[in-house]
Amino acid sequence: MPLNSGALLGWCQRETATYDGVSVENWSRSWNDGLAFCALLHRHFPDDIRFGSLNSSTPQSRARNFELAFGVAERRLDVERLFDVEDMMATYPRPDGRSVTTYVVLLYNAIEERGMVVAAAPAAVSLEVAGQRWRREATEGDEG
Repeated sequence: MPLNSGALLGWCQRETATYDGVSVENWSRSWNDGLAFCALLHRHFPDDIRFGSLNSSTPQSRARNFELAFGVAERRLDVERLFDVEDMMATYPRPDGRSVTTYVVLLYNAIEERGMVVAAAPAAVSLEVAGQRWRREATEGDEG
């Protein structure tokens, strides 16, 4: 079963379902305060993010959330930043959904490559974002 943006969003929902203050419903507003990124990364790197101490009540706290998440993704997953904290802050409360989707695809692929996928995703990942096609072929052991 190929993974489209809806299936990828479903994976994000399953990964972040138990996190207070995080409700992943779309590729834009759900990611506007950095908490969804932090929750997704905390799921796999709980020692790097003290999720219970995060909030999104001020622009400064939102900027800290983005910086924390993007930094953990760089250090732990070798996922480069596709946008700066300033970019995310400038588009508040509606970050660009295509950019968010592209970044989450990179996070998913890096997590999957390290054998850390907790909630099983479909076997083949194929997603086109902003004219660029991302694909991961099914491998032995994938559910499908």
